[in-house]
Amino acid sequence: MKIILLKDVPKVGYKYETKTVKPGYGQNFLIKNKLAVIANPKNIANISSKKAKYENEMKAQEEILSKSIEGIESLDIKLVGKANEKGHLFAGIDERAIAEAISLQTNTKLDVRHIILDKHIKEIGEHDVVVKVGDREAKVKLTVEAE
Repeated sequence: MKIILLKDVPKVGYKYETKTVKPGYGQNFLIKNKLAVIANPKNIANISSKKAKYENEMKAQEEILSKSIEGIESLDIKLVGKANEKGHLFAGIDERAIAEAISLQTNTKLDVRHIILDKHIKEIGEHDVVVKVGDREAKVKLTVEAE
């Protein structure tokens, strides 16, 4: 079943992408929850103008982010999580939490796609996180503390 995503869906795709999914998943989850529509000619025509506008907004936002990426590099982000005595976090810190923390400190909207992690952070201590916007990269120092 071919669908057009209306929102970013983890492990499926990003907003306004056309994807092929299993019929049950498409009908019973994506379409039912208004995360996608069926990719028929009418919907494709309706979405194409929205997609172009969305892509222009994303490009403009990436240009703003790429200009402010030098400021991101000097950031010292601190996150707090529940951990055991050995320093292992009960819940790993993912890209979304890091993007939200950076967005709060810089007053810019940083998308989850810009955060590059090899794996989720599951230990307290200092970690280097790569933020990549377009061709530019910045390393941010992330300090994870126990509650």
